[in-house]
Amino acid sequence: MFGVLIPTRRERSDLFLSHAKRMLEMQTLQPDLVYIVNGSSDKKIDLCQRYKKGFELLFSKGCEAVVCWEDDDWYSPQYLEIMMNLWNKNKRPEIFGLNYSVYYHLLIQRYKYIRHEGRSSMFNTLISANADLRLQDPQWQSEMLFLDLYLWQRLKGKSIEYKQIITR
Repeated sequence: MFGVLIPTRRERSDLFLSHAKRMLEMQTLQPDLVYIVNGSSDKKIDLCQRYKKGFELLFSKGCEAVVCWEDDDWYSPQYLEIMMNLWNKNKRPEIFGLNYSVYYHLLIQRYKYIRHEGRSSMFNTLISANADLRLQDPQWQSEMLFLDLYLWQRLKGKSIEYKQIITR
């Protein structure tokens, strides 16, 4: 059983969340649970707290893994199937992800690939229920802007390059 966690912000257009939901519906492998966590409306940076709340809920419901999914990103229809298959194939590490980000620039209509050595961006990350997230750690209470860096430094994981899921 696995879940998808979508941390969103109240000030964002509903179009972002609608788009994220449509992409989820088109996945070849459907998650067992999807949890959407809205951020505060007071402009406070609370991304870390949204992730914390989502991880706690999804793991308490029995998810073996949680895939992070951001509402302003694009995902291939095979994304969840590929992530879950690769996670299983790689012996289910505590943290797993793709070690590059693909950005598409609308004005110049080109892709840009950014490689992340030994880690993944949060929007390309899967967290195992076996991971010791230390959710009560005071660092979770702070306003960490780079949660992905914090988790990838602490957990035993594997990031891999898998550009085949990019379709043009």
